[in-house]
Amino acid sequence: MGTQDVLSVHQAAPEALLIGSHMEAVNHFAVSRADLRAFARANGFADKLPGDGETVIV
Repeated sequence: MGTQDVLSVHQAAPEALLIGSHMEAVNHFAVSRADLRAFARANGFADKLPGDGETVIV
């Protein structure tokens, strides 16, 4: 998924918590963690994207 795909998911389910995984594996390296974080901030959903090392309890 690229950043626009993530934005589409957020728009379709704005209350959903989005968890990025396998971000920097060789075959997934289209978007870095830093790029995704910056994109989420710029598009107003950084609060729906936990940071590295955060624990998510649902």
